[in-house]
Amino acid sequence: MVGHREADAIAALVICLSGVSGCAQDSGDSYGQQFGVVSVAAGETKQVWTGVAYRLIRVCNNVESSGTVAVLIDDRQSITLGPSICTEDYGNTIEMQNQSAYGATITYRAVPDAVLLR
Repeated sequence: MVGHREADAIAALVICLSGVSGCAQDSGDSYGQQFGVVSVAAGETKQVWTGVAYRLIRVCNNVESSGTVAVLIDDRQSITLGPSICTEDYGNTIEMQNQSAYGATITYRAVPDAVLLR
């Protein structure tokens, strides 16, 4: 059973974390998702936050896309992805800038950590 002190501490922690989360949240549908698909119009820039965990992220420009997209994972070196090209790096934010006159569809996902089976 949890005592009153522990319950109060847990409630305070939840309130604090909710406040921090609310400040960081943007209005997009991709907030905090570890995988997804993002449409980026010509000349448009979008950003996705994959959650608190800092992990390996794979980002791909869909094979049916017509445009090239510059992808930045956690302020590392920008990589230009043509259709059907992918990149991976560690982080928790992805910035996508469509550099062409055509739309592009970007898929992203967190790569699961290797699990040792016994």
